[in-house]
Amino acid sequence: MSILTTCLILLSGCERNELCYDHPHENLHVTVVWDSLPAELQSSLPEGVRISMYAGKQARQEQSGASSDYTYYRDTYGGDIMVQDGTYDFLLFNSDTEMIQLRGMDHLNTAEAYLGARTRIPYTKGISNKNIYYSDRSCANLRTRSEILIAEPDRFFATYCSLETVQTYGKTISDTIYAYPRSRVLRVTLKVKVKGLKGASSCRASLSGVAQSISLATGECTSETGTAIFDMDKTDDSFLSKAINVFGLVCSPDDTPEEERIQHLVQLEFVMRDNSVVDYEFEISDQIDFDAIEPEIVIPIVVEEVELPDVELPGKSDSGFDADINGWGEETEIIL
Repeated sequence: MSILTTCLILLSGCERNELCYDHPHENLHVTVVWDSLPAELQSSLPEGVRISMYAGKQARQEQSGASSDYTYYRDTYGGDIMVQDGTYDFLLFNSDTEMIQLRGMDHLNTAEAYLGARTRIPYTKGISNKNIYYSDRSCANLRTRSEILIAEPDRFFATYCSLETVQTYGKTISDTIYAYPRSRVLRVTLKVKVKGLKGASSCRASLSGVAQSISLATGECTSETGTAIFDMDKTDDSFLSKAINVFGLVCSPDDTPEEERIQHLVQLEFVMRDNSVVDYEFEISDQIDFDAIEPEIVIPIVVEEVELPDVELPGKSDSGFDADINGWGEETEIIL
């Protein structure tokens, strides 16, 4: 009988240990530990997790003719799984997402989570609804103008461990892997001071240069970018704000040509109460410390004051922003 060993997966890595089994049924228990997440997320844990075991080269050769990779779906806190002897890469992430899609799942190094394209009906007729419309006066380059529109990712957590060895030595008790998932999304908060907000009925916004996909194992953003679209919320008669989730914000290498550089542009489109449309654009890259970005941090973006044109206000508002915010009820904070 070998001594019971435990593999502790710390954040996005782990220590290598030899795990021993003798049963052809479930021979490994995975315990998912959520204690390392921020307190505000403890009340909204995912409903379940996906566990993938990717066999190493030697294990694939020894298991020729049989399945050498394993995928299991278990509840929030894990459960029992079964694998044959061999060396494996371990990957775990929550399986209850709606907007996030997966690709490259045959191998740990190619496994990615990504966001599909969205559409949005343009205010300007004749303009494609698959891209943001940038006027001739915009500073948007060719890359930014061609970015697809993407959705906001769900809350997403993952962790991985490389090269775990499973061997059989007549054991009757399953060993345990303790997995500590980390968040794979960032939160961006946008705040705008608006003069003449009573004349607007609604405002929608976009942010370019947002990561469209990430590596499932490392959480690193790929170079593929998109433009996030969302509606702004009214804070009071002078401010709009919004908090959104993103995989990350991508920065181009210094030697990238100007037309190919990733830009971080905030575009605001206001529908006024006379049904006219006004738009504003802001470059906010200088507000982002790309070296300091880590999961679960909040990236605050504040744009300079927007001054809306004067419009004739109708006697009664029936949609969009309400010129009088009294009677809206108590404020409720929702963690996205």
